[in-house]
Amino acid sequence: MKGFALFVLGAVIGLVAGALWIGPERVGDLPEEGVAAIQDAVGSYRRAFEANDWPMFATLYAEDAVVMPPNAPAVQGRAAIRELAEGWPTVASFGATVEEIDGCRDLAFVRGNYSLSVRPEGAPAPLDDTGKYVEIWRRQSDGSWLIAAEIWNSETPLAGSGEAGT
Repeated sequence: MKGFALFVLGAVIGLVAGALWIGPERVGDLPEEGVAAIQDAVGSYRRAFEANDWPMFATLYAEDAVVMPPNAPAVQGRAAIRELAEGWPTVASFGATVEEIDGCRDLAFVRGNYSLSVRPEGAPAPLDDTGKYVEIWRRQSDGSWLIAAEIWNSETPLAGSGEAGT
């Protein structure tokens, strides 16, 4: 985990330094082919999620990726992410809207919103949720883009907590 934190710190410092001193390749200069590749990968993510295809889903994460689900500890590594997903209830429907893709060189971020309906075993009806997410994507040596870090949170209040954010 310490190595990943240092990676993120280094990436942030690199992005800032690039924006200030390197010239034309600064934050916001993610090449169109990078944006297109990430958009394609996001489409694969949606299809895998909707199909409850957790082996395919897990291939969209880097081997050392970290996911930070709400109300749970962070999970690191592709195998652990797959195991986490395999424990989720059956997904009845999933939708995601990308609000922003930006980045520089080999790092990009995706920010958006999601809607989700799951059918927990034994539940009388599906459970619906909406929320937002941020992902950090890293270009791999083969040119593909994989998720390096992901965090999401619900806009649905916890049971008994009243309004969202309270």
